[in-house]
Amino acid sequence: MSAEVFRRWKELIDSPTVVGVLAGHFHDSHREIYYQPYRWSSASSLRPDLRKLFLAPPLAVKLQETSPIQARGFSVLHLTGNELSHRLYWFNAETSKFEGDPNPRQPYSGPTAPAGIRSLWDLVATSNLWSALP
Repeated sequence: MSAEVFRRWKELIDSPTVVGVLAGHFHDSHREIYYQPYRWSSASSLRPDLRKLFLAPPLAVKLQETSPIQARGFSVLHLTGNELSHRLYWFNAETSKFEGDPNPRQPYSGPTAPAGIRSLWDLVATSNLWSALP
């Protein structure tokens, strides 16, 4: 990725109109990995604000096959007006059912979603962002 594309991406992500950055998972069997404030991560100017980052646990058993503990599940985010709430659901191997996290994350108050979507659309529509990608 070129430095200019990265700079524009970082500028957009750091914007107050972006309330969340959705990310995949690490196939790690430790549930605490998927909870903010992500104490395992070091601060870096190359990453978005960790308060905006939302990791989802994996559905697959990959890399957890032999672990006595499991962190399999999914993440649900709700964007209502300017509030983003996040809840993790964990797979219970004994019941073969998903159970909602008993302590869902408190809503994050930020700008409304339409402004964030407009900002992204404006960035793409008024630039050569896609042509700069390899």
